[in-house]
Amino acid sequence: MKLTRSCSLVLLVLAAPVARAQTESRDDAGSGSAAALSAPFAASTGLEGAGQPDAGADDGGGLDVITAEPSAASLAGDARLDAGTRPGSDGAGGAREEAAPKKKALPKNFVGIVGRVTDAQTGEGLIEATVKVVAGGKKSVLTDLDGEFRLKLPPGVYDLRVFYALYEGRRVQGVEVKAGLVTTIDVALEAKSTAIKEVVVEARADKRNETALLQERKKATVVQDSIGAQEMARTPDANAGEAAKRVVGVTLVGGKYVFVRGLGGRYVQTLLNGTLMPTPEPDEPGVPLDLFPTSLVSNLNVVKTYSPDLPAQFGGGSLTVDTATFPTQLEVKARVGGGGDSATTFQARPSAPSSVGEAFGFRDPTRDLPAVFPGDRPFQQSVDPTRPGVSAETQQAGGRALPNRWTPGSVSASPNGTVGAQVGNTIKLGDERRLGYLFAAQWARKERTRRIFVADVSGSEGTLEVENPTDSLISSVNASTSVLGNLGFQLNRDNEVNLLVLGLTNAENQAVTAAGPETLSAMQDQVNNRLQFIQRQLLFTQLKGFHRLNGLADLEVEWQGNYGRVQRSEPDIRDSRYFVSPDTRELNLRLQPNSAERFFLGLAEDSGGGTASATLPWRGFRFKGGGFGQYQARRFDGRRFRFFELRRPTPSGLAEDVLTSDRIGPGAGTQFFLAESTLAQDSYTSTLALFGGFGLVEWKATEWLRAQAGVRYEGSRQSVAVFSPFATDANAREAIVREYHSPVPSLSVTASPLPTLNLRAAYASTVARPSFRELSPFIFFDMVRRRNVAGNPELLLTTIHHADLRAEWFPTDTEVFAVSVFGKQFIRPIERVVIGQGSNFDFGFRNADGAQLAGVELEARTSLGRLTHALKDVRLGGNTSFIWSRVQLANTPGQLGNRNRPLQGQAPWAVNAFITWAKPEWGSELGVFYNVSGPEISEVAVAPLPDFVTQPVHKLDVTYSQSFGPGFQLKLGVANALNQQLRIQQADVEVFREQLGVQFNASLAWTMPTTRK
Repeated sequence: MKLTRSCSLVLLVLAAPVARAQTESRDDAGSGSAAALSAPFAASTGLEGAGQPDAGADDGGGLDVITAEPSAASLAGDARLDAGTRPGSDGAGGAREEAAPKKKALPKNFVGIVGRVTDAQTGEGLIEATVKVVAGGKKSVLTDLDGEFRLKLPPGVYDLRVFYALYEGRRVQGVEVKAGLVTTIDVALEAKSTAIKEVVVEARADKRNETALLQERKKATVVQDSIGAQEMARTPDANAGEAAKRVVGVTLVGGKYVFVRGLGGRYVQTLLNGTLMPTPEPDEPGVPLDLFPTSLVSNLNVVKTYSPDLPAQFGGGSLTVDTATFPTQLEVKARVGGGGDSATTFQARPSAPSSVGEAFGFRDPTRDLPAVFPGDRPFQQSVDPTRPGVSAETQQAGGRALPNRWTPGSVSASPNGTVGAQVGNTIKLGDERRLGYLFAAQWARKERTRRIFVADVSGSEGTLEVENPTDSLISSVNASTSVLGNLGFQLNRDNEVNLLVLGLTNAENQAVTAAGPETLSAMQDQVNNRLQFIQRQLLFTQLKGFHRLNGLADLEVEWQGNYGRVQRSEPDIRDSRYFVSPDTRELNLRLQPNSAERFFLGLAEDSGGGTASATLPWRGFRFKGGGFGQYQARRFDGRRFRFFELRRPTPSGLAEDVLTSDRIGPGAGTQFFLAESTLAQDSYTSTLALFGGFGLVEWKATEWLRAQAGVRYEGSRQSVAVFSPFATDANAREAIVREYHSPVPSLSVTASPLPTLNLRAAYASTVARPSFRELSPFIFFDMVRRRNVAGNPELLLTTIHHADLRAEWFPTDTEVFAVSVFGKQFIRPIERVVIGQGSNFDFGFRNADGAQLAGVELEARTSLGRLTHALKDVRLGGNTSFIWSRVQLANTPGQLGNRNRPLQGQAPWAVNAFITWAKPEWGSELGVFYNVSGPEISEVAVAPLPDFVTQPVHKLDVTYSQSFGPGFQLKLGVANALNQQLRIQQADVEVFREQLGVQFNASLAWTMPTTRK
């Protein structure tokens, strides 16, 4: 899609990127080139019309006519263009022939017209102004960064039209081009006095601002909604997940997973700069967006209708995280912040051991499994010669080598903190060469205490009884370091290359205590403790390029290659469980599964691939086709170790006092020994290969009607092999292999009966594959909910049919009113349900027969200046979605969930609202934001019990920012000002409750003052 351009002189000076010369055939293609979106040097200020050949046309545009009087100066040899003020130029426009011996070298034997388009009052060059031949030929170009242009033309006499949105157009008549000569013209355009008042001056005029994103949305061929860095800065949102929930139809689950139109996980693909992003989560199919600090994000774009140039795994929508790109001139920023919340800060909390490096998100190597544990066999003695084990001495040494720390300590919670900085610039290296760079880094540390109540229920709806109420205290220290590097090189207007490197590391150190009745008999109280450390890391690199082949009808070629690696490490999870003596209240350690147990988990996933596409504009059509390949390989390893008794009785007391080194054997006089308890399904390897191609055509039938049709073929081969060389229960299992060959068609039509009105209709058929985790039978114990979670090797691909209608009105560059209606039909949707296993019930995954989903979305953003000029600084807006769904379930053995219900995880409604006040001349801005989503099924319960339903959480956030001094800005924020709770119910019985607390934050940012050129 084509980027819209700014028309204001101020915006041009602030955001002058390198412009490309473009021919009229590209502009007449409708939405323009997709390369305009990805090219790092492309102007993207977001005001409509600039640089578009149809903008500022002389029909009713007040076009001045200038008659050129060419001189008789001669030119010999290599012509050069003087970009300065030239003698002989009348300022308004005029033609002359000269040797032009200065600045930019022209191609050898160049014949034609060169010149510069400027603002008549300031003399500044206008970027991407259109110079069009209207008589004597048919060709047009856009001016470059300095306002200069060149038109290669055969000898003859030509009339030119020069125009730029929000400026008065000019016509230059009788421009003569002679054989072997260069004709030079300078044209100065006058700004329209009425239009200048409508310009909004942005500190940085690129795709991070609201105006640019609205204009991109208006011109897009798909239904999409976005939020940019400018809007994120008005909220207290610290990461991409918190920011995404502001988008219409988007809800946030678990503080990190995005649901679009009631669908999440495998139904929402997450793209990082257009490339599928792997997830470091072993138990969730979605990408955790809390990894991405908002300071490194340029914008979040949610695409809700399908286009063949997107991956075929598309359900609720496609979420693209675009990272920040380099500015057009030197920019230096720094930021420091702090905060806390009412449930944590300065209060006593459980603590876990930590180290200095872990305060920056890096795991301490001492957490790893000691070297005495073998890496090729189970850690236990064996009498089976085919399955060797370890000696008694090794077993004793291993049991004593593990740190004897099981019980959380207690500390007073400290405030949160963050520090960040970035520097970027675009450097001229010659006539057309540009080098752009951006380097950014951020460190953040956050403490949080979660006070959670959990209960079980029995009976049936109407006669429910509460069982096993448990209070849990989960304390975590989350530390992260994020770095980003972006380097771009423009050889000339038609060739660009861009390199991105992103590194994120996040460490979460948890201490958990839970107290309540014993689960099975409820005859005795128990206490559970867990110490858990989680490290998540992401490395992503991408090299992409853009090339325009002027000799082949302006064929545009785009390509990209990428490599990503995600890692998740959970070294030495320590679980201990105690019975509480009814008389003395002493704690007695239980030696059983999920107690006196150590668990080591590791996940590593590598992915790499690339895409290449070519775009050819031809008359009213734009053809695009390409191919792609992507490969993912995951390795998941888990090892379990548990202390067993050699003799009884077990001493009472904490695990540190019971499992002392002198009692650990096997050996004479010892009471306990450590042995491997790893299961066969605790390790798996998995791969996913995607390959195929796509083709689409965009057709601009008339000025008000355009359409896109295309098809994508996506082949895939997915395999999961379950085997652990450390397993003590079974041998290797047969690999799970799934192969799919999926043609994915789509069609969209957009009618614009008015320049500010779009009427859209779209249809597509897409797919959703089960994730690696969902296919693997690996079992993990959820300590808070006291349930096991296991995968299902029998899961199948889901097919989805989509239909969408949308009407959207853009009365101004910053306002929008929209209504959308959509429907989806699912074939074999995957759901998380309760599975019966003997007398216990665990969570698992199953294919339902089918499901339907339908909904309506409403959106409005406007200024109260529509009512009275006195309120021009006040903006308000909101969006709401209403969604209905119904699932069809077969009577499958072992599947005990309710069968007449909505889709699991789908909220029936969601509301976002905001009101902001901004006084730029004071440097002040105030914002109030509200977010809530309706009750949704978090897990499907065992019939006849009602489902687990997450209740609405009404979140009210307030921010205030004040600029002062040379480049300083202070920002204050309050999140969850209503101090809401997160609650899960079964019918009217509360089974889960968490006090979220009121969050407070403050930050001080500094931007180096610069003098714009």
